[in-house]
Amino acid sequence: MSDSFADLIKPMINNKKTHAGRNQIHTVTVIDIITHNNKKYALVEAPLIINGLIPIIEFKNAVKKGDQVVAIKISDHGNFIIMSHNRAKKTLHGKELYKAFLSSSSVVGKVVSQDDVIAKVDLGNNIFGTYIGNANDSTNFYILSMPSNDKITLSLEAPIKRILQIGEIVNAKIISISNNFYLCSVDDITCIMDMNDFSWNKSKAIPGQYVQAKVIDIIKNNKHEAVLDAKVLMKNGSQEIFENSDKYLGNIYKATVTQIVSNVPGLVVQFLNTEGFVIKHETSWTYQKEDLNEKFTIGQEVDVKITKINKETKKIYLSIRETIPNPFETYISKYHVNDIVTGTILYDYNRFTHYTFVSLDNGVVAFLQMSEISWSITDREAKFQALQPGQEIKAKIINIDDVKKRISLSVKQLSESRRSIISRLIIANIYPCDVVKIIDDGIYVKLTETPQVSGFIDRSELSGKIFIGNTINAKLIEINESKIVLSMKTKAQNDSLTMTLGDYLKK
Repeated sequence: MSDSFADLIKPMINNKKTHAGRNQIHTVTVIDIITHNNKKYALVEAPLIINGLIPIIEFKNAVKKGDQVVAIKISDHGNFIIMSHNRAKKTLHGKELYKAFLSSSSVVGKVVSQDDVIAKVDLGNNIFGTYIGNANDSTNFYILSMPSNDKITLSLEAPIKRILQIGEIVNAKIISISNNFYLCSVDDITCIMDMNDFSWNKSKAIPGQYVQAKVIDIIKNNKHEAVLDAKVLMKNGSQEIFENSDKYLGNIYKATVTQIVSNVPGLVVQFLNTEGFVIKHETSWTYQKEDLNEKFTIGQEVDVKITKINKETKKIYLSIRETIPNPFETYISKYHVNDIVTGTILYDYNRFTHYTFVSLDNGVVAFLQMSEISWSITDREAKFQALQPGQEIKAKIINIDDVKKRISLSVKQLSESRRSIISRLIIANIYPCDVVKIIDDGIYVKLTETPQVSGFIDRSELSGKIFIGNTINAKLIEINESKIVLSMKTKAQNDSLTMTLGDYLKK
């Protein structure tokens, strides 16, 4: 026996062998008996592990150098591992008991306690079973159920073991989920089912749930006896819809949201044993710029309507909004073209499409084109800034499209159009004007009383000093489709420019 624990451990530090995996059972060789912290250990080794330590008490001191024993890893401790001989024996014995359970073979046990209802039976290696009833001095038992080594139910009579057959339809209970498989139970027979074989629509099973399934394979190993498939008993939902489109088109069905998509905004939903997509604009009759994550959650149940079935492209078109009343219909029954309505600007103008949305009553949303903002504002950027999100406005309904369910508004048509005003102007009349812009060639003005009408005064028609913001009087001298032309000069000033010297002397 070695005198120094450090001397025994030192060679192990330089050992290049792989550590034992947790819960793996190894056959190891005792290379020495050592003492550490006043406790005795069997120092062991195996071809694939670094040397380990097993408490000598687990052998009841009946172990010696050179013995081969089974052990299982418990924990790492610096450069060596602590192992257990008893746990390894318990694990191996548990596997033997499970084989007996699968084959309905008897096992040997000893009754260690008995009350009026339950007997506790020692099955060996610290594994115990429960017998409901009076076991008396029985030593042979049969295992009725064995979900784990610590939960074993016993019987004195051999159970009538059900044998599953390929093609048999069974009612399976989902026990747990592991590595993309469902662990199932059929009359205490353990089976497995691939998660992809549970449903066509990729829905998930819940432990405790019962499902009808078909036995597709018999495997009989230490863990499972059969492979099940539930999906094979269901008709592919989409296939059924394509084959009987008239039966499904226009109908409303319950669906579950399984994914919220952002790149092509919309919802992936499961319904009728298949999967479908609801594009964003079909999720609501109202404002569409809001984030779908603010309205929907994964697992939420919604109603969907099948609006179109394309057999050639194998696409099913769904709508959520068509399952609820359209506020558009109510709104247009109350308001008509040329009515004045109040609304709120929802967001900034889109510089590519040149429009914004206006929120009206009951969530109805209307369009407002940039060209319908003002008669007088001609600058593009100024139009962008004229109306801001959240601003309340009044506007006139200029169009109602029953097909597209769209209402178009105009702000500028609340006032008289420029063309209408110009048609009433009289050549040679004097009109008050506000100076808005000065350039080298002249000035731009707006008629003070009708600012939606702007005009131009050439520099040759100016009189006196001019500043932006001045109000001046000017005579209308020309009207064309693009602009009106005015003059600040009086008739006397114009005559003086055209007088001959003779005329001047006569005067």
